[in-house]
Amino acid sequence: MAVLRIADCLSKPEKIDAELICGMYRYAGDAAQEVGDANTRFSALVGCAQVRQSCGMFERSEALWQAALDLAIASGISQHVTFARSKLAMILLQDPTESNLDIVDENKDHAGHASMSQDDGIVQIHGGVSARVEKALRLLQEVVAELSQTASPTEHAIARMNLVAALKRQKGVLSKRKIEQEMVLALDLVTSVGGHPGLQKSIEAALLEHYEDNAWLADGNTSVEQRFARLQAKQVAQVKTIEQLVADKGKPLDPDERYAHERALWAAQKLEAIKNARDGDSDSDDAAPACPPGQGWQR
Repeated sequence: MAVLRIADCLSKPEKIDAELICGMYRYAGDAAQEVGDANTRFSALVGCAQVRQSCGMFERSEALWQAALDLAIASGISQHVTFARSKLAMILLQDPTESNLDIVDENKDHAGHASMSQDDGIVQIHGGVSARVEKALRLLQEVVAELSQTASPTEHAIARMNLVAALKRQKGVLSKRKIEQEMVLALDLVTSVGGHPGLQKSIEAALLEHYEDNAWLADGNTSVEQRFARLQAKQVAQVKTIEQLVADKGKPLDPDERYAHERALWAAQKLEAIKNARDGDSDSDDAAPACPPGQGWQR
């Protein structure tokens, strides 16, 4: 446990010795295995997987997350199973050797995905989604299905949004509708208990973008049209609020001080307007006659 804690501390700085730290995690994990401490061994695997991932070693990180998942399943610790499944799925979706681009054929139909060999750098196109995306999708579906009823609504919402990330790698009408369904459920979960403000805004923004990219989802569906309109109105209101905050930056918070500040600002603007008007009048006077216009001024 002591070695594990030291490894945790050493893994925080930006520049780290990955091999040294992972060696310490490995030592802590092996020691924990000898005494049957599944919790400490799981923590060691997770720590090492995170270090490998932060260093861009995706294959080694994937293997470590898989080992952590296998250990969690064997030990029967549901929280560890959910965590490892989610992390393994996300590392599969982040594989840098596979393209996230939508590749289509000459008929504008979805053709598949692109992958690049790490050995020779050759890019190949394959039909359908990759096996890694399919595995990630299956893992995240299992997380959603098996998440404990004791988990918070926020945890359920996050699980569904993770599933959305995998569903976006699929194409077709059914996938688009499934993405909408999962995001709506996630939003309902968050708002049902007062919500997590940051997460709620994130889900609302993602759902609004999904509707904007797939406006056909609202065709003939009153409830979807109303939800779409509410999200658009809320976004407009948020933009106005941000603009007002920017405009109010530097103004006093105290009502009396704020009133005095605004009066002073107003007075400065009026003086500037008067000055500009006088400057304009003086310019026009230079070009005018030296005497007042009209008749009878001589009297």
